[in-house]
Amino acid sequence: TELRIENNRITSVITSASEYKDFDYVVSAIPPSALEKIYCGKEINREDKFSYESILNVHLWLDHNNITAPVYGLISSELHWVFNKGNYISITRSAANGIIELSREELLGIVFAELEKYFPWFTRKTVIASKIIKEKRATCNNREELGKLKSSFKQENLLVCGDWTDDEYPCTIESAVRSGKNVAFKINAAN
Repeated sequence: TELRIENNRITSVITSASEYKDFDYVVSAIPPSALEKIYCGKEINREDKFSYESILNVHLWLDHNNITAPVYGLISSELHWVFNKGNYISITRSAANGIIELSREELLGIVFAELEKYFPWFTRKTVIASKIIKEKRATCNNREELGKLKSSFKQENLLVCGDWTDDEYPCTIESAVRSGKNVAFKINAAN
């Protein structure tokens, strides 16, 4: 809920249940809006100027699965990726802001129609269960505001990682992994 700062160092991390004071570094891997809230808090009065792209994930459990490859990228489709998990498939649509607010029935209609087009064996009757996950703030895409937030981090013991932390890379899982490795290297180099 709060980072306490003294002499250019974070001296304590306050959570809803505890206060932590015994650490060399604070590593943050939370989204920029959440970090801004606990880091800037009362110190910097800024509106939430971050804009986001959403990601839609649909998991379908099947009575039989004829998909053979571990992953498929769908070209010219409302869907982007189909991941084969054996007894279920996971469908991902990145940049889903245009459809994220649709109802469950509407989303499943789109998913079923696309799967029937790309996988002729697939029918709606194949699905025995489904789960839809809507991540409305999946990818932060406002580089200017991210830059302002990152420039406010002055504490030598605060290390920040996440898909949004490197200006040279898009906000992707690969960028998140890269930033996590960079933070680990910094800690190892200092010890």
